[in-house]
Amino acid sequence: MEDFEKFYKEFEFAQTPDEKSQLLEEFTSENQISDEDLKELQMQIDDVVENSKIEEDITISMEIEEGKYQLYTCIKSIDCYKDLVNYYIKVDDIRDFYLSTGIGDTSSIIENMIDSIKPIYYIVVDDGIGTLKRKNIFTKDLDFTEYFTKFV
Repeated sequence: MEDFEKFYKEFEFAQTPDEKSQLLEEFTSENQISDEDLKELQMQIDDVVENSKIEEDITISMEIEEGKYQLYTCIKSIDCYKDLVNYYIKVDDIRDFYLSTGIGDTSSIIENMIDSIKPIYYIVVDDGIGTLKRKNIFTKDLDFTEYFTKFV
């Protein structure tokens, strides 16, 4: 019983679904747990996952309203992105930040490193009206502008 109390305390303090799942897996591999308790703990993990999806949806909606995302049109289908469909996209170009600091002026090696940094494109996707928004990262080593153009 003492092991279960210790486990449950650690389970409650775990911050991510992965941490909770790992703790549950470790505990059940070494201890017997009733199906009812196992089901309850799994439901708690599912709740954490669902709540994080809801929080991400709210954050994305707020950032869209604040103008942090711009509307782009997909001009060439790739992965889950469909041709002629509009997507909200946030461009995180940290290269510009480093250039503005002047740090590249200190060394040609650093300047070359800064020049090689590519922007990160966060693309908002959802599965239709009433579904939660989530963001994907355009991770291809492809030219982003071949697939998306700013909506006008």
